[in-house]
Amino acid sequence: MVRVSGLKLVLTGFLLAAVSVVNLAPAKEITATSQTITVGELPAQGAKIYQLIRQGGPFPHEKDGVVFGNRERLLPAKKRGYYHEYTVDTPGASNRGVRRIVCGGPVRTPDLMHTEWRCGDDGSVLPVHVAEHINAEIVDAACAKVRHAVRPTRTPMWCPWPQPRGWMVTGVGWVGDERSGVKATAVACSGPGPVEDGPADIVLVAEEPGIGLGTRFAGVPGSDPSAFFDADPLSTTPHAKVRAAGWPTPLWMLKSSEDRCAFVGEARGMWIYVLTWPAAAGYVLLEDLTLVDLVEDVPSQLLYGAPSPYLHGRA
Repeated sequence: MVRVSGLKLVLTGFLLAAVSVVNLAPAKEITATSQTITVGELPAQGAKIYQLIRQGGPFPHEKDGVVFGNRERLLPAKKRGYYHEYTVDTPGASNRGVRRIVCGGPVRTPDLMHTEWRCGDDGSVLPVHVAEHINAEIVDAACAKVRHAVRPTRTPMWCPWPQPRGWMVTGVGWVGDERSGVKATAVACSGPGPVEDGPADIVLVAEEPGIGLGTRFAGVPGSDPSAFFDADPLSTTPHAKVRAAGWPTPLWMLKSSEDRCAFVGEARGMWIYVLTWPAAAGYVLLEDLTLVDLVEDVPSQLLYGAPSPYLHGRA
């Protein structure tokens, strides 16, 4: 007698999608059959998660990205850790359900034959680093990586200072390696919502054109935000402003995912993104937010909180 029936969506090699019908029977007996489908044949919920996987998140479930054990042998045998699973929501279900997309094919690190990081789908890529914990020593170490990069320009690491009342730094991240240098940075902060009860989160991104870290957090595809401006920056007044390293910096809203608010502008010849969760947290920009570059100086009075779920892709 079958207790649960559902689809298990399997994504292999980053591009090949397959669907296996999995029936979970009593006494832990599992039977499975498999057939191949195209990405275009994924259900709407699967197509949404597939797009999130392609852009690197953020994902809706805390367990998205955990290791897939392949105990049912639906995929070729690989060392544990090769496959990772992501939830495909089941309409009407009150939990994660049983549908998953499983990804295989890790990013390959530089070796004797290649100087760059490589992805089986996108070719040469830059690694994203997010500190697992957060404190003053970790912030100093992240800033040191930016300072010591051999590059003609230095990527800032923007952070609100003075911190809004009740706010704390909750994470730092950066994009690049020793060869490329740091091409993008991210700083996360959390605090009380400006207009709604409950917590609010901000991620501040500075990046060179063409990197795509800011659009990833905004929930839009590609690396160029210009196609997603809510209005033409050349003909409209800015939707918000911050003061970055003492300079007034106008920001325009992006057409981002509904659960967040995304603003983008330019500072020091690079994109600057201000991303907030929930969307109403964007009203924090009405508080005349002042940003300092932590690479230049880390205020000794900065307060630190629990690691940001948004920077880590857990929310």
